[in-house]
Amino acid sequence: MNIGYSSQDNEDIVMMLQQPHVRPTGEQVAHTHRPWGQQTRPLQCKLPEGGVASDRIYTTDQQPDQQPPEHPEGFIELRLGDVNQCLTELRGIWEHQTIEAEGHLQVMTWYADTERWPRCPEARAVQLPSDLSQWMTRLIEAWDDRADPDEVFHLHMIQPQPQTTFWEDHPAPHVLVIQQPMPDRRSLHFTASNTERSTSQPLQFVDTLAHPATQSSVLQAAGWDDQLGLLHHIQYEIWWGNDIIMQEGFAHLRNGNALTVIARHLDDNSPHSSIASADATENHVSLLQIQAVRQPVQLTLENLLPIEEEEIDYQTAETATVAIRLIKGAEIAKVMTEVDLMSFLYDCGYWRAPIQSVESLAPGLFRVQFLNVQVQQVQHTICSRAKPAWPVCTHLIGARGPYFTPTTDVAGDDCVIGLGIALYDFMKLFTSADDILCRDPAGHDFPEVTKAALKMSASTCLDDYDRIIVYTDGSSKAKDRHGPPIWNDEQGHGDSWAFVVVGETLTDEEHKVEVLGWTTQPVIYDHQSDHFIGADGIGSYLAEREALAWAAMWRLAQNSRVADGLPPLCANGLHAPTPQLPPLSKPKRCTVQANSSHRAGNFHLSAGTANVTSLYNGPWGHAGKTDYLRQQFISHNLNFLGLQETPAPETFGQVDGVLRLGSGSAKGHYGTELWANLKIPYVWIGRQAHYLKPKDFQVLHRDPRMLAVQIETPYMKLKILVGHAPHCGHSLQEREQWWHTFSNHARLRHGYERLLVLMDANADPGPRDDYVVFKDGFLSNENTPLLQDFLTEHDLCLPDIESHVDEFNHHLLHGVANHCPQPQRAPKKPIFTAELWQLRETKLATKKALKDISKRQKQEMLLFCFSALRSRTAISVDGGFFWQYDTWLLCSRVRAYCKFHCSANQLRGRLQHAKYGQLKDILSGMTATTPAANILHEVKNLIGPTNLKKVKATTLPYVRNHQGQVCQSPTEALDTWISFFQTMEGVHQARAYLRSRKQQGLNVGMVFLDLCEAFYRIVREMAMGGITSDETIARMRQRLKLGQDTMRELYQHLDKASAIERDCWADFIFSFLWARLLHELADELKPLDILDSIPQHGGLRCEGIAADPEDTEMTGRDDYLGPTWMDDSCFCFAATDPLTLERKAANLCGLLIQRSQSYAMTPNLQPGKTAALLVFQGHGAAAARKRFFGPQTDSSLPVLLEGGVQRVQVVASYVHLGSLLHHRGDMRQEARRRFSIAQGAFQHHRKVLYQNKQLPLQRRAELFRTLILSKFVYGCDSWTLMEKHTRHYVHTSLMKLYRRLLPQAYIKLYSDEEVLQLTGLSDPSDLFRQQRLRHLGALYSCSDSVPWGLLNADTEWTQLVRSDLEWMWYQLRSSSKLPDPHHHFGAWVSLMKDHRRYWKKLVRRAGDHAAAQRDNLFSVTQFHRAILQQLHQAQCLVQGPPSEVRTLAGPAYGCMQCQRKFASRGGCGAHMFRAHGHIHPVRRLFDTTQCGCCLREFHSYGRLKAHLIRADYCRHSLQRRNHYVVPAAGIGSSENDHQERILDGLLPPLPGHGPHLPQGRHGVALDYNLIIFEEIYMRMLEVTSVAEGEAVLRAVASEIPTTWEDFRQTLQALVREATPEDTAVLGISAEDFFGILRRFSLEAQWSFLCEETEIVTEHWHRELHVLEDFCTTEAQTTHSRQGHAGVPRGFGAVRYVLHAFSGRRAIHARWVVAIIGGPPCETWSQARERSIADHAFAPRVLRVPETPWGHPSLRLKELRQIRVGNDLMGFILEAVVMLYCVGGVAALEHPAAPTSEESVSIWRTPILALLLSLPGIELVSLAQGLWGANPPSSTSFLLVNAPDMRQALRKWQITRELPKGISIGRDQAGGWSTSVLKEYPPSLNGGLAEGILAAIGQCASDPSVTVPISFADRCASMMCAEYGEHIGPDYAG
Repeated sequence: MNIGYSSQDNEDIVMMLQQPHVRPTGEQVAHTHRPWGQQTRPLQCKLPEGGVASDRIYTTDQQPDQQPPEHPEGFIELRLGDVNQCLTELRGIWEHQTIEAEGHLQVMTWYADTERWPRCPEARAVQLPSDLSQWMTRLIEAWDDRADPDEVFHLHMIQPQPQTTFWEDHPAPHVLVIQQPMPDRRSLHFTASNTERSTSQPLQFVDTLAHPATQSSVLQAAGWDDQLGLLHHIQYEIWWGNDIIMQEGFAHLRNGNALTVIARHLDDNSPHSSIASADATENHVSLLQIQAVRQPVQLTLENLLPIEEEEIDYQTAETATVAIRLIKGAEIAKVMTEVDLMSFLYDCGYWRAPIQSVESLAPGLFRVQFLNVQVQQVQHTICSRAKPAWPVCTHLIGARGPYFTPTTDVAGDDCVIGLGIALYDFMKLFTSADDILCRDPAGHDFPEVTKAALKMSASTCLDDYDRIIVYTDGSSKAKDRHGPPIWNDEQGHGDSWAFVVVGETLTDEEHKVEVLGWTTQPVIYDHQSDHFIGADGIGSYLAEREALAWAAMWRLAQNSRVADGLPPLCANGLHAPTPQLPPLSKPKRCTVQANSSHRAGNFHLSAGTANVTSLYNGPWGHAGKTDYLRQQFISHNLNFLGLQETPAPETFGQVDGVLRLGSGSAKGHYGTELWANLKIPYVWIGRQAHYLKPKDFQVLHRDPRMLAVQIETPYMKLKILVGHAPHCGHSLQEREQWWHTFSNHARLRHGYERLLVLMDANADPGPRDDYVVFKDGFLSNENTPLLQDFLTEHDLCLPDIESHVDEFNHHLLHGVANHCPQPQRAPKKPIFTAELWQLRETKLATKKALKDISKRQKQEMLLFCFSALRSRTAISVDGGFFWQYDTWLLCSRVRAYCKFHCSANQLRGRLQHAKYGQLKDILSGMTATTPAANILHEVKNLIGPTNLKKVKATTLPYVRNHQGQVCQSPTEALDTWISFFQTMEGVHQARAYLRSRKQQGLNVGMVFLDLCEAFYRIVREMAMGGITSDETIARMRQRLKLGQDTMRELYQHLDKASAIERDCWADFIFSFLWARLLHELADELKPLDILDSIPQHGGLRCEGIAADPEDTEMTGRDDYLGPTWMDDSCFCFAATDPLTLERKAANLCGLLIQRSQSYAMTPNLQPGKTAALLVFQGHGAAAARKRFFGPQTDSSLPVLLEGGVQRVQVVASYVHLGSLLHHRGDMRQEARRRFSIAQGAFQHHRKVLYQNKQLPLQRRAELFRTLILSKFVYGCDSWTLMEKHTRHYVHTSLMKLYRRLLPQAYIKLYSDEEVLQLTGLSDPSDLFRQQRLRHLGALYSCSDSVPWGLLNADTEWTQLVRSDLEWMWYQLRSSSKLPDPHHHFGAWVSLMKDHRRYWKKLVRRAGDHAAAQRDNLFSVTQFHRAILQQLHQAQCLVQGPPSEVRTLAGPAYGCMQCQRKFASRGGCGAHMFRAHGHIHPVRRLFDTTQCGCCLREFHSYGRLKAHLIRADYCRHSLQRRNHYVVPAAGIGSSENDHQERILDGLLPPLPGHGPHLPQGRHGVALDYNLIIFEEIYMRMLEVTSVAEGEAVLRAVASEIPTTWEDFRQTLQALVREATPEDTAVLGISAEDFFGILRRFSLEAQWSFLCEETEIVTEHWHRELHVLEDFCTTEAQTTHSRQGHAGVPRGFGAVRYVLHAFSGRRAIHARWVVAIIGGPPCETWSQARERSIADHAFAPRVLRVPETPWGHPSLRLKELRQIRVGNDLMGFILEAVVMLYCVGGVAALEHPAAPTSEESVSIWRTPILALLLSLPGIELVSLAQGLWGANPPSSTSFLLVNAPDMRQALRKWQITRELPKGISIGRDQAGGWSTSVLKEYPPSLNGGLAEGILAAIGQCASDPSVTVPISFADRCASMMCAEYGEHIGPDYAG
């Protein structure tokens, strides 16, 4: 845009505008008002009661609580009405303009009275002073001659504001004073101009018109009503601001509006502006266009600029034709500033137009280049579904007519598909589908596009069409997708389906498509309905399945031959003969075709097969054969290799990148294997290679002659069969049976799966047929037809064989014998380089040399000794040579050891460096979302052993599902394993039984049975298969003494095992026999009253949770023997007394052992195996525990059997199914055990994984959660942790494990909150909640087999589950439709039963939500702590840190020397030991665990100490003996803890046997402090007054360390033992002496003992609510606050201003002088409180005044959004406070506080209230609309050390009128309208920049501060001087 102007007189001003209409302005005539001397009486404006001169203007409705001032005589009280808005606007103008006007503001006033003075012809000027209290007086006194003091005065600012000159910076405001306004009248300001009288001034006046005003009334007010008849000669224009009014009525006008009226004469049509008349005075300047044509002249820039064309930059200046206006006689007051230009552009419609450059083109003519900024949001691309292609058109072949006609013809072959129904029923089917299609569109609300395409057919006969097309669809709009289908159907939200029938007519001339009809039906879920076809869930795919089924039934019922592809019908079914196949063609290389969802890829697969005879080093084996084959396999780059006759066991392992799967052999014969090379890619997609992984393989079948493997990858599904066919020596029936079975396995695959067969067929290929065999020269044998039939059936062919098998065997044997010597040892791990390998060889050689030297030394010593023994003659042995040689060997050994030590250290260091480097390379190729399981698999080669003997054998991936079928994919196998282990709740049942019976006061017993080789004590033929003879069955029956019924059931089970092709029946037979044993045992125990019973419940029942409606009330009871899982069994029983419990335990053990032996099973009675856990309580429990756990017992239970007495061990705890059961139900020992296991697992890979700095912390935490945490929480779903100390131990143990993940965990002290936030792991309490909830879901998934009656009796566990359900609902109530479990628990049960995966997802979501809420709260608390601590260090706070007050109730315990009171005796004792080394006196009386007086054994030092403290007789007796020992270990020591663990609460104190020693006579039994006793008495001898005596007592108490209890007992003892002779020698009377002692033995005499509270150390690490309360209190103490002290010297010469966020360190170092930023406002926005029509997922309110930092229950994405907002807010607040403390400058922006108190805002948070109370920090609120924003956008700025910011912002204000409008909801592009508000308008940026620059200039300088180059470079990379293309979303998380 270009703006030109000239300062020469009488020259036109050229304004080039791009808007069609611009409001003309005229010069305002200078007005004067009547002299003040003509006033008749003084007139004063009265303020409201209590009003004083202040910055705020009060009206009658705003009265501060102050006393009204005294009024002068003659004062007239005025009544004020609507004045506040006008005075507020005047104040804003005054603050903006009075700087240059020396504190006064000139205002033009007008007056109107609707009744008395409706018209005001002229204005009066008023000077407003700086005293705001005089403004009303000045404004009203100007019209004292007209105003009526008895009427109400109203003030209105005249808008739009009339201007004096166009270029005037600050035109005087106009104010209208109104009295007696009427609702049907409007007092308006008019500016009237007539172009015919150009020399006259525009007329300005105020007139009152009827409302609504019309054009005629306006013209009449202007005095032009006599010219209304000349409309064809005069054009009238009425302007309101920048808008021309075209309509007749003006209904929107109000009092004080300004209108401009122009009368244009149409005969003036000069293309140029006329010259001013001669009588125009030079002193009057008119900017209003008074002589112009009706249409503006179209001129270009070339017509106006007298410059050369080449000098114009047409890319910068617009060359398009624009409309201009020529204004004559304009006089320029001054050159327009940047703000003036932006204001002008704002009036032109460019609201956000920053000025880029101003270029002078000619004298008085400038070119201004600006940027029209348009806030653009990111455009979201909407993915639309591609229109499906119409089915390929084909003409009908064959005759039309009925498809089925009654016939008696029977097909001559077996290619018939049977119908399964009679012909009569089939004919009845053809009439069942008549008239079910809808054909009338009337009454249906179809979309317009559907109506246009809905061309209904004239005929419904299918024979009239060439083709019938049926389209089906299903719809699901369930109210609760995870609820029961029938419930959704009853609620009216069931699924539905539909299909439409389209008829197609195909001719050469046209392609006609018509609609025959449609039908829509609901999905039927009722199993009893006749139309139910299996829908058992909710979902569109199920509804579409229903549509397909019913559409097929409808089509079949039509009985038409129209083209549909069905086979012909005969009497016995559909005749489907063998089709004619296309001619043979060679297979092509498989290439994935590229389309919209696929990428092109090239598959390269190669395979081989070989019969290797033997792969082990036996009599017929060859050493190194396996390794040789592996090397050959690798060198030939084969993908797969099939091997036959490998008599090796089942194998699944990986060596050198070769995966080996072996089927196992049969007694050392046969055996098949499949090898896969994992280092050879199987497909290339572009330039990326893809490799096979072990997890892609799933074994489908294995036996010694056959191995079937399924390979499933994202790009390929391949089935591989490895087979070894019987040779011709077997019978034909056996060979045919094998080939039939082999063919069946090849047939069991999907159509899209490829088949690869690798086999030794023991058959010659036969002659060439170019179908199966493609080469001549092959022979045939008896197996050739079987092979060819197999190949033909499965469309397979033989490869082009290059050599015969004999040649291959010869080559193999020759290579092994001659060309394959023992290979050199090579590294097995990729981290070994040649240098490292050589270093390893050096180390090993040196180690071998050390051994050789040591061996030589031993040999030389033996030689020397034996030589000496032989030299018994005179000949002596010369030992000099030996010792010299031995010395040389020692030196050699030292040299070799040094070399070995150096090489070992070098190798260790380099290996560690290489291992970490390799690990870094592996991890660099992984993404942040790579699962921990994949990471562990990749690094296993680095952390696992390379010795094959140490590698743990991996089982073959061969799994059967619940139906006995082999799992067909890895996913199915994984689900089967999970389902299998999730039912292992035996430990939970045992714990529930123990807890529930103990709660009932019963004695509890449990017998744990361990069998010797449970699965190997089965009949051998059963275990190995092949039960074919009746003799075997008879022998087993006789051995096990089984009846006929049992044998019949066993036969049935064997038949079932044969049906599922079970290879090993050991587990199957054992489960059958063990079930029979348990049933028989239960029958025997019931008459003996040993078998317990539990109530019949169908689900969870606990207080506070509504029962499941399906859990009907049942009154029966079920017998309960105990949990059994596989061969681990626990037998539970209970009794009312200990003796009965012992009897039941002995009977149960006897029956169990006898019954097991009868089934050929042997219980293992060794210690730690079969054991009995007996829990005694009640009367006789102590005696029972002594019998079993006393020092003289063997802790065993005698069991009388037929063969003698057996003893079963009685234990206090037992490990069952991997979990420990304790007799007290205490979980602490189990927690210790799990913690030890987790610690060991952590230590195993500590350096490589969990503390490896190369791995990100989050990745390490994920590995920790998968590998370590799972070991700790195993079985914790049944923990209760009711004891406080156990909960504390579990919490601290987990936190110790968590801390080990953090760097320098043993140096830096991390709080629990910091550890949880940094690692992202779950809080221990939340972790156990999730485990219990998952376990609850597992229980409901197998609810039929769960003893709910037993679990519900365990009230401790059920109450925890209730708390867990409440916790889960609290976390999910805002993000899930789950109802309150207290009232609608049935909905939860439905989820756990029918939607297991969704339940797990919900539990995980609840845990994630709890962790996110915890981290969010911690983050907010942290920045509160940091800010308060920073202000405290800078001495900016009045108060100190908040202190924690603890109540000290109950008896007084205290330290007399330290004057401290404690809450307990233990706390006082701990203080005395730590501070004064004082121990309890009784600890000097013992050094064993036995009392020396009563001789009772207490088993631990702590229990004996407690005994002596409470047993006065024993204590006094030991004291009188005067025998004191060195104190033994105290409570809390490791020795005492060890004693307590051994005791384990089993035994009471045991009485000792022997003589009791007499009481001592040499000592004195004292319960007081003898030293203090004597010290008080000795000092009292010198006392002469009571005051001195009291001082003596206080002095003794402060000098000698003692407790209050000891001191009080000492005073009481002194009172008790002082005799008259003792008191007679004192300097005071006995009464005074005893009075002093009695008074000071009371707590009231000691002030510190009377304190009811204790103040803990003050610090800032408090909870958030404590810190917020402190901020609120501190903000209210502004009267005593001082400025911050100790500000640093200043900032350097180079200073940085940061926008938004940067590092805090730079602020502390004073490199940064200022910061501008603001926290995100999308979570604080008021727009969330407003509903949006037609938008169901509008943003919700995330913050409320009660929880300003985030609602306690949110969606996870909302919570992440809250967290980001809080973190950024905390960051910017910390930066602001840091700059405040170092004397810097800061500006924090955020939307202004809303008017509603129910809305939340950062300005209402306590931390902001505290900051705003600090000196130097102020709050500035403004409307961005005055600076060019749309809508107004009320905004507040927190300014730090920026006093001139207000003036800078006012200077850059570009308009005085706020725009109208709001930004709520969606814009046209679909984005949120509030997003554009994030960008400040350019003029506001200019004001902020100027204010910040001025504030920076006032900061002190410090030459010593230098900015590092690194920080400067970093800031340089962040600098941005250009506008981006768009703004980002409010939240991109």
